[in-house]
Amino acid sequence: MADEIRRPAPRKVEVREIDARTLLTKQGPRSYTLNPYRGCPVSCAYCYVPRLSFMRFEERPWGSYVDVKRGAAEKLDAELSRLKEPSSVMMSTATDPYVPQEAELRVTRSLLEVFARHPRHKLSILTKSTLFLDDLDLLAGLERLSLGCSVSTFRDSLAAKIEPWGALPSERVAALARAAEAGVHTLVLWAPMLVPARATETDYEALLTPIRDRGIAAVKTDTANYRGTFSRAVLATIAAEGERFADPRDEEAVAGVRRRLDLDRRSPALDDGGQPSLFDDM
Repeated sequence: MADEIRRPAPRKVEVREIDARTLLTKQGPRSYTLNPYRGCPVSCAYCYVPRLSFMRFEERPWGSYVDVKRGAAEKLDAELSRLKEPSSVMMSTATDPYVPQEAELRVTRSLLEVFARHPRHKLSILTKSTLFLDDLDLLAGLERLSLGCSVSTFRDSLAAKIEPWGALPSERVAALARAAEAGVHTLVLWAPMLVPARATETDYEALLTPIRDRGIAAVKTDTANYRGTFSRAVLATIAAEGERFADPRDEEAVAGVRRRLDLDRRSPALDDGGQPSLFDDM
């Protein structure tokens, strides 16, 4: 199916090294985020990162650059060593840990090697790539790991338009299945949720069953507010699919779909802090 969908040509991306004061950003008690890179060429049409406060001084167009954090592994090793209690780390929230440049730069791989030396800390990974397959040797050895792919829609044709440089959803699920076979705890995070407005419980079960059958531990859902991230152009692209989707900006519409599909019982949502609760099933 993937080869029937036209994908954009690889884009030119500026790559440069930067100094980062820290690698870990505190989110709550014993909870941190970790972004190996700054910038993300995946360029999801609904991405919230360009609207974050720390981006207000960035003049380069979002998606056109990847900044590599110099000495990332050494800094992470020092920061994890200083943590007094076992902690949870989410990688990543403001980039993709497996940007295409990771295939050559191997920054994320170097960070996995650090986590292997600090096994008391939990690590959750969230990506729209399949490059993590190159790291299965390391991932399979991390006992406190959860590996997830975020998916906004399970329809490849729509994803190719709104996530143009990400792996197709079918490719992400297939890669997670391979990781699950290798013994990695895997999940799908449905975020942001693009759900056909007339979806039924039968439709939802038909979607989930093949994912479960492939050994993926869970499908989790998202209740975040996307009112500011879906432009008219993006909504027009979604509408052009020929099927009406629940408006992701309309909290009541999405809540109605969640109630009808009984999603809050069937699929755990994000936690109150807005971070994926990726360890609930471990």
